[in-house]
Formats: sequence, C-alpha cells, structure tokens
Amino acid sequence: MPEAGPRLPSEEENPDGLLARARDAFWDERYEEALRDLEKALALDPAFVRGQAAKVITLCQLGRASDGLAAAEAALAFHPGTAVLYSALAFCRARLGDREGARKAFEKSLTLAPDDGVIYYNYASHLAELGDGEGCRRLLVLALERDPKLITWAAKDPDFARLASQDWFRDLLAEYKRRLLRRR
Repeated sequence: MPEAGPRLPSEEENPDGLLARARDAFWDERYEEALRDLEKALALDPAFVRGQAAKVITLCQLGRASDGLAAAEAALAFHPGTAVLYSALAFCRARLGDREGARKAFEKSLTLAPDDGVIYYNYASHLAELGDGEGCRRLLVLALERDPKLITWAAKDPDFARLASQDWFRDLLAEYKRRLLRRR
C-alpha cells in the first residue's frame, strides 16, 4: 500500500490561497471579507508582501485610507525598495488627496519595477481620476505593452468610465483586444 504524501495546506492555511480568495472578494466589492482573509494570511506570514499591499488597498476601499497609509508605511519600514508597496502607498496618498505624494510613490514604484504592467496600469488609473487624459493614455499604453491581459481590467474599471466615450480610449481597447486574440 503506497504511503500517503505530505498533506497539502488548505486555502485557510496558505497565505497565497487566502490572497486569492481575498482578491475574489475584493473584485466582488466584499471588502470586509477581503480584509478578514488578508489579515488571516498576514497572521500566517507577517512578511507576506503581496498580502500587505492588498491589505493597504482594501483598507482604502473601506474608506480607511489613513489606516492604509499607516499600514503601507509600516510595511515599507520592513521592506524598503519593494515596488508593490510603493504602488499601494501611492494609492493611499491619492485617496487622501495628496497628489504630489501619490506621484512620487508611483514614480518610486516604477523605478523599482520598470517592467511591471500593473504598476503602470494603477498609475494610469490615478491619472484618469485626476482628469489627465494624455498622461493616462501614455501610461495605459505602457501597461498594455507590458501585459496585454490588463485590457480586461481596463474595459470594466470604473476609474476609466469617464474615458469610455473618448475615441482614443475605445480605439486602444479595440487594438489590444485584437492583439490578445491573435496571441491565442
């Protein structure tokens, strides 16, 4: 009789599994549920950087941007030079109305991870909220060049809703959808 292999951790015992579940809850706008899963993940692994960044953003979505800012700054104290945490910090600063602080944090994040399409995407989203269509377009193109799958986010992201009627935005979505289909 073969011996049983090691038991795999359940979703509840695995920070990555909890993060995946939290992301699902987040995208369904169940932010309290997402936060609970992220806190469980961080209890299992307090140094889980992706979990820390997701918690920061989730706190902001819950209207707790000051708590998110404190969490981002605490995480950066332990993980300086981590692009995803600077991106989360930028999100908090933007929510708090600190445009210059948000810009600096996004720029630092891009300096640390110049090929990360998600960071370009998040920065483009921030500029869209500010009404900077040209800056948004430039960064969104850079995001999609790095990760064409981000087109699925852009097509439904409420941050880009005000751009939906603009020709350049519709043309950009159509072009990258075509590129994505050609890759399949």
